[in-house]
Amino acid sequence: MKNGDKRAMLMISIGIMIFLICIVIGLFFVPIKELLMKPEYGYFFGSSGQSYIAATVSIALLGISLMFLGWVTRKRKTKWIIFTTLFLISSIGIYYAIDDYYYIDPNGIVFDPLETTQEKVLKWEEISELTHIYRKDMNGTPVPAELIIKMQNGEEVIMILGARQYSMRSSINSTVRKFGGESYIEIYDPEGNFIERKEYF
Repeated sequence: MKNGDKRAMLMISIGIMIFLICIVIGLFFVPIKELLMKPEYGYFFGSSGQSYIAATVSIALLGISLMFLGWVTRKRKTKWIIFTTLFLISSIGIYYAIDDYYYIDPNGIVFDPLETTQEKVLKWEEISELTHIYRKDMNGTPVPAELIIKMQNGEEVIMILGARQYSMRSSINSTVRKFGGESYIEIYDPEGNFIERKEYF
């Protein structure tokens, strides 16, 4: 086997392995990020569902780019342009997915959303109101959907309530109320029509 063929097979093999990693990345994505990024005094570390999707797609693209590099033997210039484009897109996607996180610490809620690279801190004493959004499913059962955090300066931050976010909701609520903030529940029907609003203790 020629050296060029060996390199091609190596690229294809590595590409296939990386592509397969994206299938199981959900099992390890948040725990690895928590191990590497969570400070000692932080708790309820998590990441948005969008970052998992971004990581999965980006890792798959990285594997495809390496397989493409090994498979295509002609039109070297075109091959390298396409490979470089896919590699850059996947690298940027992986970076943004890793940089998406949130956790609670003694000062407030720390988060860095997927669409930015800038960390924000919502200080407990600056949060004026929490609104817990519930949407009824087709059986009429209220299901947690969003947590709207309103700051004293009028800024609003919306947190999608997945399983991990929902687990930190009570801690956020009790801490905000301790610092003088208010908390409410709003319930909507399956079509998104408002039903009721009540204080949440």
